Amino acid sequence: MASYSDELLIEKVSANLSCLEKNLHLNKKEGFDFFRIGSGIIPFASHPVCTCDWVAHSAADLRRIGSYIKRDGVIIIDYSEQAPQGRRCVHKEHITPGRFRKFIDEIAGIDCDVMLEIKDKEKSAYVARKIVDS
Repeated sequence: MASYSDELLIEKVSANLSCLEKNLHLNKKEGFDFFRIGSGIIPFASHPVCTCDWVAHSAADLRRIGSYIKRDGVIIIDYSEQAPQGRRCVHKEHITPGRFRKFIDEIAGIDCDVMLEIKDKEKSAYVARKIVDS
């Protein structure tokens, strides 16, 4: 965490999205119809240290990539939050309503399915549905 900075995050996200776009084009050329986009593409996105508005910085790239994917099918977006302590990549028990609301606002207008990567999926799905419907 000592090396984290907003500038480094934006640099990494931009590079990762560029690689993702190249991989998607290559996959299409080679006939692969499925590509899982892992949460590592946006490092620290759900970690409390991340206060940077990486979505705003990456909006044009995200929309371009989303439009490209959408032409061939439904976009599936993985939503997860990391547990504040413990092992790396451990999901939180429940979604944080405020964070999820912000996420939903940020992806507004994108036709997609959202997959929750949370331990208590039933309770979190209920809360998520209430947020989406509000």
